[in-house]
Amino acid sequence: MKIAYLLPRLDNKSSITLFKDLIPKLKQLNSNIEIDIYFFDNEVSLHFPHKTHKIDFFSGSIALNNYDIVHSSGIRPNVYVWLNKWRFGSNSRFVTTIHSFIYEDFKNQFSSFLAFLYTKMWLSLLNSQHAVVVLTEVAKTYYLDKIKSRIEVVNNGKGPLQNDLMSEEDVKLMEAFVSKFSYVIGTHAVVSKIKGLDTVVKGLVTLKDYCFVIVGDGPEVESLKRLAQELNVQNRILFIGFRKNIGSFFRFYDMYVMPSRSEGLPLALIEAVSSRTFCLTSDIPTFIELFEDDEVPKFKLDDVDDFCKQILKYKDKFLIQERIEKAYIKYTNRYTDEVMARNYYNLYLELCKTVNSA
Repeated sequence: MKIAYLLPRLDNKSSITLFKDLIPKLKQLNSNIEIDIYFFDNEVSLHFPHKTHKIDFFSGSIALNNYDIVHSSGIRPNVYVWLNKWRFGSNSRFVTTIHSFIYEDFKNQFSSFLAFLYTKMWLSLLNSQHAVVVLTEVAKTYYLDKIKSRIEVVNNGKGPLQNDLMSEEDVKLMEAFVSKFSYVIGTHAVVSKIKGLDTVVKGLVTLKDYCFVIVGDGPEVESLKRLAQELNVQNRILFIGFRKNIGSFFRFYDMYVMPSRSEGLPLALIEAVSSRTFCLTSDIPTFIELFEDDEVPKFKLDDVDDFCKQILKYKDKFLIQERIEKAYIKYTNRYTDEVMARNYYNLYLELCKTVNSA
């Protein structure tokens, strides 16, 4: 089996690192799989231990008819497939992964009108795929009446998180900051409105003994800083900025929170669970599907009072540990990179069989 992966860029966003985790596990399942990775942007911050090829969006220079599976991810790769599909051999089968709820993502970046137009355009591109992979049953239901292509659910997966070495500067920064407080709330995110981090900032007014550590960067950082100033909680929030070695931060947290307003299947949450960190999330449908309340408790979306109530409820170490272990068992059964690879591999095999039976 020959597989081509088409990605917009090689960077550390979860929609890209997913494939870095996936590919080695596929090779373990079948060492004869041949894999090429194609990408558009010049800047490379994520290195794959496989053949990668920088291509021009308009060149169509890939030997497209050589591949059994062409797996794209992102709007530009989807457009590229749509424009160049005629170049592919009749045996090629096209797969794409949709990592989120498209309209909600666009609405977070653009006006409602532009979000509607961009969503319509992207959804039409998906009809050129033999299979569209979504991350949850919630997402499958969301897309069922929006696209004609076959829709398959494959949960994101992540291997056990490496406890990467933290820089000496970060160690000193974290130790000095968290030592001032009784409890530490942590999160890792692209800091945007859709992540709902303002709920935690507002909650700090009530949660006097707590501090909040944000690892990540994004368009809402300055807005959150202003909000913290207005609420006079700025001294209890630490903005770390983007870091690659997020595994080294979990040891400082009493709990990991994800107050998102919309999510596909966030690898950051899976990483937190895999590191045996207690997690608390908003009650959006994605999180409800992924974990039971006795594994990962929930609070009402955008409800600061309920958020505080849930936080204060879980000061009991026994109650916390019980949920940590249950969530970890769910992770090992459903959300590892090995489980994800096996599901993708089975889908690829099934699609290849449709060629032979045609």
